[in-house]
Amino acid sequence: MSLAEEDAAKIVLIRAVEESDRTFFSASLLVDAFAAAARVAPGLGWVKARAQFLFDHLSPAYQSVLHLVRLPTPLTVPVCSIALVVGFATNLLGSSEHIHIARNPVLLLVAWNLFVYLVLLLLLVTAGRKKRQASSSLPEPAGAKTPVTYPRAPEAKITMPRLAQVLMPGLWHLFHRIALGVGEKKKLADVVRRFSVNWYAVAAHVVLSRWEVMLHLGALCLAVGAVTGMYFQGLFRGYQAIWSSTFITSEPSVTAFVHLLFGPSLLVSNLLGLGLADGIDIGRLLSPQGDKAAA
Repeated sequence: MSLAEEDAAKIVLIRAVEESDRTFFSASLLVDAFAAAARVAPGLGWVKARAQFLFDHLSPAYQSVLHLVRLPTPLTVPVCSIALVVGFATNLLGSSEHIHIARNPVLLLVAWNLFVYLVLLLLLVTAGRKKRQASSSLPEPAGAKTPVTYPRAPEAKITMPRLAQVLMPGLWHLFHRIALGVGEKKKLADVVRRFSVNWYAVAAHVVLSRWEVMLHLGALCLAVGAVTGMYFQGLFRGYQAIWSSTFITSEPSVTAFVHLLFGPSLLVSNLLGLGLADGIDIGRLLSPQGDKAAA
């Protein structure tokens, strides 16, 4: 039997409440819960019916803990909106009409993305190496007729990331800090903490996937905002691209550096037949006036 996310969350919430305070539900209410679930065959359906009955008798403050399950989905639109504004505003950091081709906000975004790709590559290589080591540690069969008993891998202890331990209980507990009394607030905080850990234990992939979606969309909106702001500024201001350096001053060195820095974009330009490489005048880049920044 499969469970809907909301039903599973209700079961985990009731478990968190009972773990926090064994006397939270009265004896008569527990008897009524057993009676309500008596019509369902033993198993997951019975657990679901019992949890639903007890959930219906929780206060709205405790029922609202289920909103933690959807985090951070409700925050995606605000985060993306802020990222768009921040990305757009990066082009307002400098009032100069001369843009250094290596020192500008957009290049910071490119450097950050390259760093992330490097980290992902290292994680991929590390994960593959660990997988090969784990497979090579298993004993080889001695013969076809000899049964081989492979050692059982110890069960992975599910631990909640430290950031999630802080964010998930803290975000929702903050909403009730003013509305509830001190004693009730402490009980709710304990329930939220236990619910967060227990929910992560059964739905870790869902929780992490939602946070990853929000972070990726936020990063995308940040880049879109930066590029949009760059072109918006270019509509109303005449920018000139310049090159200034203490050590790299000769035209051949600057040419090599520019083609290295803008290699991917110049490659795309050649594939599309735009010919942007031909529009780069290194001599003008080295001059105080600079070169036209459009290309």
